[in-house]
Amino acid sequence: MGEPRLSLSSRPRGRREGVLVEGAPRGSDAAGAARLVWVDQLRGLAVCLVVLYHASLTSLDEATLLGAALRRLNDLAAPLRMPLLAFLSGWLVPRSLAKGPRRYLRGKLRHVLRPYLLWSGVMIALWCGPLALMTFEPQVVLRVLWQPFDHLWYLYFLFLYYLLALATTRIRPLVVAAAALGAALVLAQVSGEPKELLLLAAFFMLGVDVATFGTTWASLWSRPAARVVFVVAAAALLVRPLVASGPGGWYDPWLAPIVAALLLGVHDVVARAGSLPRADALARVGRDSLVYYLVHWPALVVLREVLAPVPLSPVGRFAVSIALVFGLAATLAWLRRRVRLVALLF
Repeated sequence: MGEPRLSLSSRPRGRREGVLVEGAPRGSDAAGAARLVWVDQLRGLAVCLVVLYHASLTSLDEATLLGAALRRLNDLAAPLRMPLLAFLSGWLVPRSLAKGPRRYLRGKLRHVLRPYLLWSGVMIALWCGPLALMTFEPQVVLRVLWQPFDHLWYLYFLFLYYLLALATTRIRPLVVAAAALGAALVLAQVSGEPKELLLLAAFFMLGVDVATFGTTWASLWSRPAARVVFVVAAAALLVRPLVASGPGGWYDPWLAPIVAALLLGVHDVVARAGSLPRADALARVGRDSLVYYLVHWPALVVLREVLAPVPLSPVGRFAVSIALVFGLAATLAWLRRRVRLVALLF
């Protein structure tokens, strides 16, 4: 499946970014919940990186020092953000499947597909109405069924991945991941374009496999050779932006083994520790990642239009945008637990 395009001047330039949107399941005991703190922290880190990336697109010039620094950060994080988020989503799948197929599917319809459709409508109304960024046509509404709107593409992909996991419960997830990666490699070679739907499906199913066969993976990563692989993979990805020409590596399937090695190593280290030190703020963002994800892009686009006539430097505009977006999302996350009307939005 190709990259969804609506030819909007407001959409993020470059490759698409997204975020893990489903909350981590909480155990019935405090220890069980504590073991999942690292999931929320990594998810929160990913959300912050996505917001920074999109905010830099809407308010910063790469000619500025901050713009150049964020571009470097985005280049470093590009091969990791979406694979990590897909991996974490897959890691949570066995817990959901344990509830039974009906509850599993009902949960995905409610927490993934419903927000996708609802916010597609919200954004179409906003883009065609107050922002006047596009002209309304009936086919725009129907198109969201096969062509995701702007940043909502990840929810669309994620719902398909959940269906894939449900349909392949009798096959080892690692086999499905290998098949998806193989297909991504072949199609990328034939078309000359990355196939992120298949590539991210591979990382999603890898997460399912690690959660299902956790003891085996933990034993594998306890060996010294695995630690060497982890260090080499990290070094390779750090060096890549310095030697690569152009914005390559965003969804390059040939980088998948290196990215997988790094993600598996990070998973092993952080999961064993139980949490990242001094990362409570990231955990809070991660617990409400759906809110931050859905809100941040339309908020940034609105702020771009509102702040355009204001005499602010690019850095000042960026700082104001970041503060207002995080403040708005945090407020909505707080209201979500207290006001039913707000909860219905998510």
